[in-house]
Amino acid sequence: MVLWDFIEQYMFPLFGEISPYALERVRDAFWIVLGLILIHLFLYLPYKAFLCLIQKTKWKGKWIF
Repeated sequence: MVLWDFIEQYMFPLFGEISPYALERVRDAFWIVLGLILIHLFLYLPYKAFLCLIQKTKWKGKWIF
C-alpha cells in the first residue's frame, strides 16, 4: 500500500468529510513536502558530509541546515 493511500483511507476519515478539491490540494502539498525532505536527506546532507571530509573540518554543530 502506498503511503498516500494509507493516509487517505485511515487518517482522513478521522477528520470528517473532505471535498475532492481540498483532498487533491492536500495530496499535492504532501508530495511536495515529502520530495523536499528526501532531497534534503539524500542530496544536501551527503554533499555537506563530503565537503566536510574534503576540508577536514567539523560541521560546527550545523548538521541539519
